[in-house]
Amino acid sequence: MKQQIENKITYLMQIPPPSHGAAVINKKIFDSTIINAGLQKSLIPINFVNDLKQIGKISPTKFTKLISLSIKLITTFIKFKPTYIYFTCNCTGVAFFRDWCLIFLIKIFKKKLILHFHGKGIAEKSKSIFYRVLYQLAFNNTSLIFISKQVMQNECDNLSLKNTNLYYVENGIDSINMLPTHKNNTVVNLLFLSTLMPSKGLYILIDSIAKIKTKTHFFHLNIVGGTMDNNEIKKICSRIDKLQLNQYITLRGAAYGEKKYPYFSEADIFIHPTLNDNFPLVLLEAMQFSLPIISTIEGGIPDIVVDNITGFLVAKNNVADLTEKLILLIENPALREKLGKAGQQRFQQKFKTEHFEKNLRQVLQTIIATNKGLETSTRNKENDQALPL
Repeated sequence: MKQQIENKITYLMQIPPPSHGAAVINKKIFDSTIINAGLQKSLIPINFVNDLKQIGKISPTKFTKLISLSIKLITTFIKFKPTYIYFTCNCTGVAFFRDWCLIFLIKIFKKKLILHFHGKGIAEKSKSIFYRVLYQLAFNNTSLIFISKQVMQNECDNLSLKNTNLYYVENGIDSINMLPTHKNNTVVNLLFLSTLMPSKGLYILIDSIAKIKTKTHFFHLNIVGGTMDNNEIKKICSRIDKLQLNQYITLRGAAYGEKKYPYFSEADIFIHPTLNDNFPLVLLEAMQFSLPIISTIEGGIPDIVVDNITGFLVAKNNVADLTEKLILLIENPALREKLGKAGQQRFQQKFKTEHFEKNLRQVLQTIIATNKGLETSTRNKENDQALPL
């Protein structure tokens, strides 16, 4: 019975809807029998928004939901009595201040806190003394899990945390059964698949296409994705019209789940020239479809794409660099096949859901074992102090 009580865990996390990368991963974590083997679990869902357009916006409704969420937390502490709180919190923006309040509440009740970050930005914000102090108050005496080794090292270098254990677990996605496809493309199909927003580097890609068309005409770019801003589509179309690229670029609209698969299957090259990202799952999807990838040196992407092995990593905001790599792949089908096969093998070895589940399970077990060891050590010290000399 004592073992079961010690292994009680409450998950405090965003789950769909709305559906986005972090929420989907969170749902898999809570539902996983591998991750939760031997644990008694409960769930407190965080749902401050109903669709992606509401993210980052302040409203009275969100404040009311914060109060309601705090009450649910306290009720769970009293009734379920968890030892551990697994919290997928934000580390920047308005959402960080909201989550900081929840962290403070959890610490008041002396629960062991596991913070799992799907985003990044701590390193940049901690340059401010104000943010650094807030991070130290929030992260001291906790266990922190990051999305990749690269992100973990970048984020925590200058925080000077106390009694904090750092871990990283790379995300994974479900593998799908695919029949071999024989592409009969008359031109090289390029694919961009992401949310249509400037931070994903779409305008850099469009400018690159304008340069490529002066050197070769045997390519076509499909842009697949939805947007959080209706005006963004107009801006994208305006840029395409201005550069006279309508015959080279097609906007396909949003595609989710299995509806994305035909675009991956028909593509020859996947491009993700993002300016701000963490661990984009879309790169894992592209690797699964044996696509060579061109992406940027950003966030945890260097832990996904191996430069010159599974694709190319280019500098952010660098049209010339992106153009050079695109032309190289467009003109070299053998190189495309070589990089694509290497990427597919890397996916099979590292980035399937079962790898993610086993790795997170191991981290959670390490955290539990470490905490039990500390408690035993503390009790032994107390007993030693109580013994007569």
